[in-house]
Amino acid sequence: MAEPSNKGGYNLRKRRKTCAVVDRISGMPDEIVVSILSFLPLKEAQATCILSRRWHYVWASLMTLNFDTKKRLSTLKGLKPKERDQGLIKRYAKWVNSVVEQHRAPCIDQFRVSFYLDKSFSTSIDKWVEFALKKGVQMLELNLLEYVYYCKIKPGYPFPQQLLGLNREGAESAWKHLCRDGPSHQPCVCVGLKSLRVLTLECVDISGDVLEYFLRTCPVLERVSVYGSSTLVYLRVVGPSIALKHLVIQRCSNVVGIEIVDADVISFTYDGGEGIHLRLENVPHLVEVSIYEHREYYSFLSIDVLFASLSSCVSQLEILKMNNTILYYRESYMVPMLPNLKLLGLSFKDDEALMQLASFLKSSPCVERLVIHLHYSISNRKKCHFKNKKAAKCSHADLKAVKLVGYDGSTREDEIVKYLTKTAINLEQIVIDPARNWLYRIPKRKDAMRREEQVRAHFRQLKVPSNIDFVCL
Repeated sequence: MAEPSNKGGYNLRKRRKTCAVVDRISGMPDEIVVSILSFLPLKEAQATCILSRRWHYVWASLMTLNFDTKKRLSTLKGLKPKERDQGLIKRYAKWVNSVVEQHRAPCIDQFRVSFYLDKSFSTSIDKWVEFALKKGVQMLELNLLEYVYYCKIKPGYPFPQQLLGLNREGAESAWKHLCRDGPSHQPCVCVGLKSLRVLTLECVDISGDVLEYFLRTCPVLERVSVYGSSTLVYLRVVGPSIALKHLVIQRCSNVVGIEIVDADVISFTYDGGEGIHLRLENVPHLVEVSIYEHREYYSFLSIDVLFASLSSCVSQLEILKMNNTILYYRESYMVPMLPNLKLLGLSFKDDEALMQLASFLKSSPCVERLVIHLHYSISNRKKCHFKNKKAAKCSHADLKAVKLVGYDGSTREDEIVKYLTKTAINLEQIVIDPARNWLYRIPKRKDAMRREEQVRAHFRQLKVPSNIDFVCL
């Protein structure tokens, strides 16, 4: 067979040479190249600076600055404090500083920091916050203690309220100043306040005064999430002029009260200490509420106390979650009607679950998804005063999916499964999760893992109707 001629049009050596010369990406406009780089992690996008002179600062025009280093966070757990502070943490801060100093774009969409950073890094973090606000950031997230299991090791980072022109005299002084003279913060910082849509602060100490100032001066701020602030005591979200739609307050140990009045809030989550003053009034758009109150390892909340706080909006709720709050059951109390509820999350002691479950299903005729967190009974199961009582029979047509978290394979819990298969006539799926690991970031012990395997073995022996998808995680 004749060898192909060099004139035949496919000399491989020449074709390789031709392909190596053509650099179509470098020929594209900067806007397109920046758009391509935006799909890479920030570290990788920054590394493209070595490709050529033209690429040296292309990455510096990125509008999404996500300083996320999950791999580094995992390595921190095994390091001693001195190694941690002098090594990875300082290198992380240096990296963020270098990006902030070299950035060239006139504005940014997102600025996200996620690393173990405390008060000792205040000078650097203050500069980052100022940079983000000057650039008209839309999403600002400071996640400063993501990996720690139990609690803060060092004092938290205080939010730099001086950037907003606020002193430390409290809300009254700040509010009078705002009403009389208007904001006194720098004009360039004011740009960020006008653009800010999402504010997420984890382990950042911020007061209710400063949060309220954000709500009043940020015309498009729709999402606020605060986690682990030791200086948040009281928060008021008042007035239809506030743009806030979604509010999350978690693990803020000193909170004593939250008021949401005459506002257009759609969803509200509170996860923290028990017994706070919660006022929800004239919130016509509020359709999702999550309440998790904690008292050491468990929280106990009377049903009537809970629904007294929700009385003004309970009939309009579509999602109600109480996953870590064990509700006291009182036979004399009638759960109010929840006519629009689609998703319900509950926590029960296993010896009271059936009685409470029946009450909630009766009051929630349209609920489609149900999540139940089961807790061991603190009292002796043999002496349980609900032992010989049966749940009221009812028929539920809309319930399609159920998840049981913390399932232990006890007789009472098996009764819950049977009750649901008989009550929910159109039930399609039951998911069993034997893990009891919802307590705050506490690692599993070996005996707990062995117990979970025993529960899974017990699960395989349960019999449910064949038309129901029965799953064990």
